[in-house]
Amino acid sequence: MTKHINEETVEEILGKATPEVLWQIHRELTELLLRYLKETPADKLRAQMLTVVRAFLADNQITYSDSKAGLVAGLHEITEKFPFDNE
Repeated sequence: MTKHINEETVEEILGKATPEVLWQIHRELTELLLRYLKETPADKLRAQMLTVVRAFLADNQITYSDSKAGLVAGLHEITEKFPFDNE
């Protein structure tokens, strides 16, 4: 049986999370998105996932000038080739 996670459950979990746990979640998500972009052939990339990547970058105020090093740099560099709106 699949347990569905609702908004209250997420708030309850994240409310108890330490900064280290939150950082780990952020890092894992960054690695997952980066792997998706690197390993998925361009013709197989899904619009919904590209929207998730764009939202992740925007929600974290990640711009090209902010992303010169680390995992986020790789994620940002890959997304530069996609036609995202700046909204």
